[in-house]
Amino acid sequence: MTATAAVGELDPSTGAGRAAAGAAPGSDQGATDRPRRSGLIALFLLAYVALSLIAFLPVGPFDTSRLPNAIAGSPAGSDPYQMLWFLEWFPYAVSHGLNIFQTNLIEYPHGVNLADNTTVPLLGFIAWPVTATLGPVAAFNFLIHLSFVASAASMFFVLRRWCTTLLAPFVIVYNL
Repeated sequence: MTATAAVGELDPSTGAGRAAAGAAPGSDQGATDRPRRSGLIALFLLAYVALSLIAFLPVGPFDTSRLPNAIAGSPAGSDPYQMLWFLEWFPYAVSHGLNIFQTNLIEYPHGVNLADNTTVPLLGFIAWPVTATLGPVAAFNFLIHLSFVASAASMFFVLRRWCTTLLAPFVIVYNL
């Protein structure tokens, strides 16, 4: 532990908090830094939201008429359309008491086992309110934006443990 360590930082080797230089053990000298650090963290999370909105322009998180990268020659191919079907299927199946992993709406009358495909019941559950109010296109757009922000924020919190400043993990996330 060095004398230049920041108050409230975690020592990665022990997981213990670092004390301020010259501070007595158990003193609350770093308490005044906590609100400032919380404000910076909130600012960085808002920046991730803003970057997510910019990254998918002109498609917004609740856009009901457009999909990002759903064009001919896109590397995503037809995956967005398949995801739309699965996002719509989960609420329909649950609300009608149907098996979420089996349907006869595809390849009627025998149906298909949806567990063999990329089924997304958890994402369908998370986006159910958006799907019910705005439809599956808006739910897909919401999940795409949410995944961008959640991925960046989780990496920020992981890197924060090993960095001595808050700016370093914020910058590193967009250089990976």
